[in-house]
Amino acid sequence: MPRVHWTGFGKFHGVADNPSATLAERVAAKFADDSWEVVEVSGEAARDAALNGSDADVVIHLGVAVDYANITLERCAYNDATFRCDDERGWRPAGEKISADSPFGAPSPTPLDVEAAAAKAKDLGFSVDVSDDAGRFVCNYLYYCSLERRPCVFVHVPSFDKLGLEDQLATLEEESTPRDEVVEDLVAMGIDAAMARQAAAAGCTSVETAMEFIFSEPPAMPRRRPSRGSSRSSSSARTWA
Repeated sequence: MPRVHWTGFGKFHGVADNPSATLAERVAAKFADDSWEVVEVSGEAARDAALNGSDADVVIHLGVAVDYANITLERCAYNDATFRCDDERGWRPAGEKISADSPFGAPSPTPLDVEAAAAKAKDLGFSVDVSDDAGRFVCNYLYYCSLERRPCVFVHVPSFDKLGLEDQLATLEEESTPRDEVVEDLVAMGIDAAMARQAAAAGCTSVETAMEFIFSEPPAMPRRRPSRGSSRSSSSARTWA
């Protein structure tokens, strides 16, 4: 079974008890080989966290979006450090690059098939959205840093008063549960085991969808950086982390 490293965030402006930290701990506990950590809401801590979980097949970052009603999978991060307020260490960048190697605002897409994962969840009765905008606070910062190093996805979760703890755990557990037989079949076909596990962790439920995931081109990304909250499939959020 693929190994997953889960992260959640700690407290930040207006959120004393971050549900993403609770969810990261609880869902990781359901899988023997999974690991988890709580990341301080700061750019420096995010860079450090992007280096962790190196033995995992995939990393799933969780952050709260207090105005969202559903769990939301983020397609990409942007090379844009523009914080709306100070982070937990007092840093507030404006219009800075996260990476000097790419143009400012350039998108970095996840290699994981978030559309397939969302469709799988909806087939099972869970409400999951897909978004092109992870905000411009530490969520986006961590996601961009992490994508430079490994396969990962960022998932925004609502507050527990919008969607209860057990419902969110059930959705995340189902989303991250791979089909072992798919991994075995891919390896038998000569596909690298690590890539096979990544395809399974990305939500591929058959050899056919896994092969499409492994050999497909990255999804088309927005040509322009979207404004905050403008590209979600439903209501926008104002508080991310």
